[in-house]
Amino acid sequence: MEQSTARKDRIIELICINCGVNEKWMREGTGKMFKEKQNPRRDRVMRNFDALDDYLQEYVIKQLDILLEAQEQNKAKK
Repeated sequence: MEQSTARKDRIIELICINCGVNEKWMREGTGKMFKEKQNPRRDRVMRNFDALDDYLQEYVIKQLDILLEAQEQNKAKK
């Protein structure tokens, strides 16, 4: 019995590692099916954004809209 449990645990572990599956989801059916890929830049941006006051968050959002529009215009020229 212990061997089959160990085998099952190892199979679950391999699936989770190789396929990016959330182990808690695999074992319990809770949470998101897949792990989010780590993105240190995005994490840093989100931490800093969350630390801003509401009016500054709105300013950042407006600036991002402007940057995205400029990027789209630049792509259209190419």
